[in-house]
This record gives sequence, structure tokens and C-alpha cells, in this order.
Amino acid sequence: MEKIKQTEASAEKQLNFSQVTPCGENCAVCQYKINGDCRGCLETDGRCVKMWEKECYVFQCCKKHSVPFCGLCGELPCQWLLEKGSWNPDIVAHQQSLAEIYLERKNGHD
Repeated sequence: MEKIKQTEASAEKQLNFSQVTPCGENCAVCQYKINGDCRGCLETDGRCVKMWEKECYVFQCCKKHSVPFCGLCGELPCQWLLEKGSWNPDIVAHQQSLAEIYLERKNGHD
């Protein structure tokens, strides 16, 4: 159990928020980007052709709410994300965890 906590702490320290997408994922490890099917959500303003016909709805929602990812939105957890975030059954907990780490770093508690 202690080793798991150490691994989680190490992963948190390595987390690069410049690569975290609005939905809480990471383009750097996304198979669509790695395979060349997408240039990246962050690089294309939410227009990943492989996954979305036009624009990523999560990306656009975060843009509308002026937050880099859902975890920092004052409306989280919202019903909309619960309905749209079907790819991750733990989307709210994941977003909240990202927000905690982000805010700790921002406030100098890293």
C-alpha cells in the first residue's frame, strides 16, 4: 500500500498541466495523437478530427467558462459533464483531483 502511495505522489509531481486537456486527459499519451490521427485538442482549439466531427464539446464548454479544465469550473459537478463524460465513469472525481493538485501548486504547496 505504501508503494502505491509513493507511485501516486510521484505521478502527481510529474503532472504537467500544460498538457492536461479540458476533459482531464493528456494529449501527450493519447493514442489518436500518437498515431497521427489528431494533432491534439490543445493545439487545434478542440478540433480533433478523429474524435469529433466539428469541435470537442468539453473543450468549448471550458472555453465558455474560462477554465483550462472542468475541475476548475464552479459548476462542477454538472449534469452536462456526467452525461457527456461517458468515456470516464470517474470523471468528476478525476476532475476534482486534478483541481486539487493544480490549486496546491498555484498556491505554492507543491
